[in-house]
Amino acid sequence: MMISMVKRFIQGYLVGMANIIPGVSGGTLALVLGIYPRLLKALSNVDAAALRSVLQALSLRPGWRAGLHQTWQRVDAGFLALLGFGAVVAVFSLSRLMTYLLHQHLTLTYAFFFGLIMVSIVFPYRLVRRFGVVETSVFLAAAALTVALSCAGTNAANQRLIQRAAMQAEQQTESAQLEQTESEGRQTLGITLRIPSPGVAAHIFAGAALAIAAMILPGVSGSFILLLLGVYFNLLRAVDERDVILLMIFMVGGLFGLLALARLVNVCLRRRFDATMCAMIGLMCGSLWSLWPFKRYVIIADDLIILGNRLPAQGAEIGAAIIVFLMAVALILVFLRWERRVNDSRIKPES
Repeated sequence: MMISMVKRFIQGYLVGMANIIPGVSGGTLALVLGIYPRLLKALSNVDAAALRSVLQALSLRPGWRAGLHQTWQRVDAGFLALLGFGAVVAVFSLSRLMTYLLHQHLTLTYAFFFGLIMVSIVFPYRLVRRFGVVETSVFLAAAALTVALSCAGTNAANQRLIQRAAMQAEQQTESAQLEQTESEGRQTLGITLRIPSPGVAAHIFAGAALAIAAMILPGVSGSFILLLLGVYFNLLRAVDERDVILLMIFMVGGLFGLLALARLVNVCLRRRFDATMCAMIGLMCGSLWSLWPFKRYVIIADDLIILGNRLPAQGAEIGAAIIVFLMAVALILVFLRWERRVNDSRIKPES
């Protein structure tokens, strides 16, 4: 039991780690870890009936224990709780580290995740039973869509980020003293209580709903969606500053998007397993474009702005990237062997 709980926590931690890296999909890691179908099924079971059961338990109505126990089993709440706890710990413990790595060692960081995703493609590939015209078309469409969205999204996001970062750089000196005063007046025990404007709150809510919904799709990076919408760096700062109100708005929006999309994907897996898996493989292949390690980028007002892909400039850069790439490949192979040893369940289409 304890080993199983630790395992679920580690899986959640890895998924949470992936979700804070632009270009890396938490859904892909969930697929590689063998928890993707179970995660979708559990999330799709979180519905109005589950909510009524929780409210009944809170009101202590007769029979609330049996109803809550049944709901707990139906939504696989223990599984979701351990994964969620691991993911939250990863976000809070790694947000500052990932900001540092992306700013100081972007090529090596992306090389590592490029290796993870590239090798991981073989896992969903082995699950597809038939590659017909429909499956191949879905694969090509998903791959092309991911690359197109990555290119278009990067261009749009860069323009907005450059404008916003330039304005922040001009205003930084004038507003530094005011921000420090407000921060000192509203922080208690390291927790920031800053009430956002309705517009900012709506922006964060919508961005969270879209991004976290995208996070459960293999190959689609929720962090990249946040970057595209101009929410990513604000969220990292909110995590670093323990901005409770902003984080709660993000969590509610993310939960809304997550539950809505999980139910749709779960239906697709039940009815069109091969085509859905081919779409996921296409998303994963297409995401390699945005994960290409060698980037043109600038840093303005502490914001990392990726301008596009480039060819490696020198041999030392290539050598270091290859070493990190091979480390990622070895990690996936070791994990696969560990998974087989503990006889973890494999992904199968639901009847």
